[in-house]
Amino acid sequence: MAAVRPRAIVAPGATAARAAVGRTVAITRERGQPLDSDLAPVVVATFRPSAVLRAQDRKDEREAALTDDLRVVAKRLK
Repeated sequence: MAAVRPRAIVAPGATAARAAVGRTVAITRERGQPLDSDLAPVVVATFRPSAVLRAQDRKDEREAALTDDLRVVAKRLK
């Protein structure tokens, strides 16, 4: 990551988020919020796209949440 020096990291799922921030992340509670990390100035955890597709009864809700999380990142990069 040091060679790439990303301006932002979107961490899809708890495992990716844990790798980015070095601690356990509860996606349902912390998604969409900027998280502290040494890897990038902006790190945001969100749902995995496969979780959105599998959530039949909550698909629209999760899809909207994923989109909102990406908007948080875009806004922080402006």
